[in-house]
Amino acid sequence: MAAKLKAVRDVGEAAASFRFYNANVETIAFSTANGGAGFSGISANFYPQLHSWLVKVRRLRLRLDCKMRELNNAFVCSQ
Repeated sequence: MAAKLKAVRDVGEAAASFRFYNANVETIAFSTANGGAGFSGISANFYPQLHSWLVKVRRLRLRLDCKMRELNNAFVCSQ
């Protein structure tokens, strides 16, 4: 999966509308954390709220991680 995500990133601006959507529930966290655009599996037809929540939580976690790194860097640089 990492190779597929890298291939999508490597396409660059030539295919800016091209996105990677994962259809495997077991790897949705990994794919969204590494640039995947979302989930497209059939189970989303049965419990869409769960999948939506998983993606939102993962994106929130990534934003929080980035903010924590920024704060940590600011603290280290100020000393």
